[in-house]
Amino acid sequence: MPTHVHLLVSKLANVELPQVDKWMQLIKGGSAYLINKTLNRSGKLWAVESYDRYIRNEKHYRNSFYYTVNNPQMAGLGRQFTQKPFMYRCDQDG
Repeated sequence: MPTHVHLLVSKLANVELPQVDKWMQLIKGGSAYLINKTLNRSGKLWAVESYDRYIRNEKHYRNSFYYTVNNPQMAGLGRQFTQKPFMYRCDQDG
């Protein structure tokens, strides 16, 4: 998406991970640095806020996954944005 990013992340069993706000800080900071460097620019890139949600059940996961996968197409960006490198899915079973 040209104006935002969707991430659907799952926690590994028995692994203590940083809270979502820490993940977002790392993702936004690192990507802003690389994007600004690539575009030969500086300054703020991302909005301060982010919207996060914990998945409640299998149905919520499926709805969130399909929304994320189909969002570029619904925005009129075409099917090529639902494929790598724009879309990546890593399942637990390989």
